[in-house]
Amino acid sequence: MEIKKLTEKYHLYEENGTYYLAFGAIKSGEDTTTKLLFTDVDSKSFEIKPTCQCTVGSKKIIDATTVESEISIKTSGAFSKTVTLKNQGKIILLKLTGTYIK
Repeated sequence: MEIKKLTEKYHLYEENGTYYLAFGAIKSGEDTTTKLLFTDVDSKSFEIKPTCQCTVGSKKIIDATTVESEISIKTSGAFSKTVTLKNQGKIILLKLTGTYIK
């Protein structure tokens, strides 16, 4: 599975098999919706599961091997949240980090 960022904002990187989406400093009320493209997946078995109510993830099947997702976060202060990605029996973590400022 590969993840590509379709939204200009924020920083996506991979380290030791875990993906990170670094939001940095976010102003209160800022739209944090980020589009990601997941390739080399089985789109029928692909799952995206946030670990809390403050993170929203959706999926849109593009074709048999590609899924587009929108992820956004609504919380306050410093945050470190995890989104679990499941595909073909494999689990990959996507960690969201940042800080809300006034």
